[in-house]
Amino acid sequence: MPHGRGLRGPGVVKIRHPSVVRARTLGLMAGADADWAALLQGADLVSEGAVSAERGALVYRGTTSILMADDAHGGVVPRWDVRQLFRAASRDPHFRLRVMRLALREAQSRAPGLLDSLAMDVNIFVDPRGLRADIDVEGVVFAASKKVKSGS
Repeated sequence: MPHGRGLRGPGVVKIRHPSVVRARTLGLMAGADADWAALLQGADLVSEGAVSAERGALVYRGTTSILMADDAHGGVVPRWDVRQLFRAASRDPHFRLRVMRLALREAQSRAPGLLDSLAMDVNIFVDPRGLRADIDVEGVVFAASKKVKSGS
């Protein structure tokens, strides 16, 4: 210890029996589902993704960004309401479910087959142009799709 300074922090502690279960308290909000649907109907979606071979299986990884633009950027969200909308969207499980379904649809359209064993991560942000949700999708490609030509 240089110059007589002590260590900061609690120091090393031994854990005898780590808990298998963790408890967490969440504050949830619920918006009107019809309003979320209308807001997402006019949103801009951008998706990218790719398939890679891992341990004998094809794995799809991709991201979908959904921008709900404010009125200053051609959208329907009032500029003054973006932060309030962010607070509601980040706590509303119905909003999360809706954006996850959109991301799944986008991922499924890019993958060469049905997706199985999905994992998704939803991040919601206040963007300079409005409200943005980024959804990361990862899934095993279950089966190769059989494309059918129209009229066949």
